[in-house]
Amino acid sequence: MTIGRFRRHPSEPDFSHAGLIDTEHVVFPRLPVRIAQAGRRTVVADSTVAMLYNRGQEYRRSPISPDGDRGDWFAFRAAEVREALGGGQFHEPCVPAPMAVVLQAR
Repeated sequence: MTIGRFRRHPSEPDFSHAGLIDTEHVVFPRLPVRIAQAGRRTVVADSTVAMLYNRGQEYRRSPISPDGDRGDWFAFRAAEVREALGGGQFHEPCVPAPMAVVLQAR
């Protein structure tokens, strides 16, 4: 597992379209932002959800906060995710994140 933190301001050239996700990620947003993953419903990512991304997932984001997008992320190998999910991948763009989980992630 790899753990990281990111910040993107809406003025940055890669804010709206950041490219493809390189490996499976679980992201805990710190600021609200709209996320549109290809082939999935658009969601408001905020501190009440954990965002789920599969390898190769394309997404776009649009700002809600004038500060842009900030969050903490956890990257996993695809095999680990398949094993944890019984052979599958993430099928939803996000899941509820109880505050205790968010605080633990931070």
